[in-house]
Amino acid sequence: MSSEVITDIVQTILKDQLNEIQMKLTNLEQKVINIESQLNTERNKNHKSAQNLKTSFTSLESQFKYIIFELNEAQTMANLVMEKTEKKIMETQQLKITQNKQFDELSKSLNIQKNLEQINSNILQFAIPPQQLNQNCYSSQEQNQYQYQEEMVYKTQSGGKYHKQNCNILSNYPSVKLNIKQALKQGLTGCKICKA
Repeated sequence: MSSEVITDIVQTILKDQLNEIQMKLTNLEQKVINIESQLNTERNKNHKSAQNLKTSFTSLESQFKYIIFELNEAQTMANLVMEKTEKKIMETQQLKITQNKQFDELSKSLNIQKNLEQINSNILQFAIPPQQLNQNCYSSQEQNQYQYQEEMVYKTQSGGKYHKQNCNILSNYPSVKLNIKQALKQGLTGCKICKA
């Protein structure tokens, strides 16, 4: 799973939690307003006795303290969510840095491999084929068979075909060099270009 997908998931979860906290805060604020309204109403009622007013006030005070407690709890929860968010963002950034380093190392490795293959290819252009060195020691049929076995081809990492050195497909993918005999043992067949 990529760091971008992880970040999106974390942000969605945190957003939902923050929305829930915001709704609780709004409800608590409304409760406070209602309590204040009730207090004002109670004060304006002249027919109630002082004892009833005191009891009502004590009850409302308890409710108000509970609301303050809930507000503090909500604030603590919001702080925890923010800490987790910051931690997750830092972890995601560190993961992205690590993945970038690994990608750079892999790119360097592929470039080195490609350069080595190019060097080998350049050397082969100037090398004398073994069949020319030994052409006096073999019949024409034996020379043809030897040349066929020693012909070098290329195989892409995920492909099921082999390609000759001048095949255009090789310029688009990393490849491994092997002789035709090895390619046939692996069940590879020539691509459309190289068969022609």
